[in-house]
Order: sequence, then C-alpha cells, then structure tokens
Amino acid sequence: MKGFSHFITGVAVSSFFPWSVNAAIEGNPLYFILGGAFGLLPDTLDFRFYRFFYKHDIYIDPDPHHPDPQKIATTLAEAVDQAHEQGRDVRIKLNTIRKGVDYWQQYSVNFDQARALHD
Repeated sequence: MKGFSHFITGVAVSSFFPWSVNAAIEGNPLYFILGGAFGLLPDTLDFRFYRFFYKHDIYIDPDPHHPDPQKIATTLAEAVDQAHEQGRDVRIKLNTIRKGVDYWQQYSVNFDQARALHD
C-alpha cells in the first residue's frame, strides 16, 4: 500500500471511537489527524528509516529484463564463503525485481540441504 492509503486507514480507524467523532463535530479534528499520522508511522519506519539503521554487506539486485538465477546463486555462495572465512555474519539484501511503477516480481531462494550434504 502507498502512504496515502495508510493515512486514510488511520483516519478511518480513528472514526471508530465516539470521542473522536464528538471532538470533530465540535470543530476539533485532532484525533483524525493523529489517526492519519499513526497510520503513516509504520510505513515511515519500515521504508524510510530502516535503510539508515540496518546496513547490509551485500545487495543482490537482479536485472528486471533478464534475471539471472545463476548470478544470484553465485553471489549467495560468495557471501556464505565470506562469512565462513571471516567468521562473522554477512547480511544479504535480496531486492525484488521492479517490473513497472507499481509492479514488482517476487522470487524465493531455497537451500537444498539434503543435496548439499551428499555433494
């Protein structure tokens, strides 16, 4: 959802409380404004501030026109090797594939542990 829909959802939820409706009737829209602000808060924290507080070591950003699974697998394998060699956690960010303004393609990565144990 976009920020506007979060804002509208917060305003709608604030209208569930009788005291906020009574205050609005008396000319005080503060509860509706606060509801909208609190509706925006999770979106703001997740997408605006998150990137500044949580750093990743490796970013995987597939090509939107020709996503290459082998390149994703190779980068993941290099990250695992790096974590093993350095003896520390390596944080990886697997970005979704942007196909349009509002259209994103998701993908998943699976580790075949049974096969890895036999190889």
